Amino acid sequence: MHVIMLAILSLAVFVVVSRSLENHARRADEYIYEKTVLSFTEWLKQPEPFRRDVLDRCWNIGGEHPSVVKITSGITWMACHGRMGDLKSLRLATAINFSLLIMLVYMFARQFMGRAVSLVSGIMLLCIPAVTEFAHFAEININLSLFWVLAVLFFLKGLRGRKAWVCLSGVMAGFSLGAKVTSLIIPISIFIWLLLFSRKRLAELFIPFLITGSVAFLLSWPSLWPDPVTGLIDHARYHMDAVAAARGRIWHLAFSSFFSNVPIGMTVLFILGIIKTFADKNSSGFLCLIIIFLLLGIFSAAGIDSDGIRYFLPAIPFFCAICATGLEFIVKPVIKTNVIYV
Repeated sequence: MHVIMLAILSLAVFVVVSRSLENHARRADEYIYEKTVLSFTEWLKQPEPFRRDVLDRCWNIGGEHPSVVKITSGITWMACHGRMGDLKSLRLATAINFSLLIMLVYMFARQFMGRAVSLVSGIMLLCIPAVTEFAHFAEININLSLFWVLAVLFFLKGLRGRKAWVCLSGVMAGFSLGAKVTSLIIPISIFIWLLLFSRKRLAELFIPFLITGSVAFLLSWPSLWPDPVTGLIDHARYHMDAVAAARGRIWHLAFSSFFSNVPIGMTVLFILGIIKTFADKNSSGFLCLIIIFLLLGIFSAAGIDSDGIRYFLPAIPFFCAICATGLEFIVKPVIKTNVIYV
């Protein structure tokens, strides 16, 4: 029943978002996004797509490239731009991914929560206006959320089942890292979590995760194939220069930018969720907290402007899961029953 309810909700969200894609003015970063997406479609038409000059021209566009995340927009553009136009067809992928994200957050939360609380986790995505607004744009961070959740979901499934899930987790993490450097947070968080909660299985779990992730990362970035070392160094320099230019903000800007863009009620639930996570010694909840605070901490330490909540969007699903835990913390004592797990 919960899955059916969430599937109906996800479909309704897709219909509403897809019908309002043109109601939002084009963002400046969408021009860059569009350029990289269209370079992917151009690459598909090349008679010799794996020639070095072709790879460099189509997969290295001013420090950006058509990552796996952006390729989803390339697919919707190729399928729909004739009927919907360029902008709407590019944004359509975001609407699809956001609708799927609601279901995925439920599936992720079910790894360590009851059904009703997991359902609330997915619904809470819709309770943050800034998040639902970004669901209308051809923008990397909101789409990247899907890959972060898949990476952590598969990892948690791998802990309790077949190691193939851990390998799939590595693939999702590799694709994420190929899309944006901040996705390093996923392997770092998993490594920290393994040190804290499963040290004896660290090598058993992290090595296959790392191997499959590295392969997926390289496969997702063809312009690196001819000379991966030089390509990675150049890309690192590009981002280091961008970080250096953005530095100088007050240290708590990241935290204030994040929490000023979520409803105050959810902030309260988040605090309660942290308390419950520690009280229950919920290891999966700790993984969510590591991801959230590592992302906030890096932006805070580097003094980088997060552009409101935009750069934090990949961590929002984990934030919603902790908020749902906080709601359970309030509701269970009040109703004095396990109805929350029905």
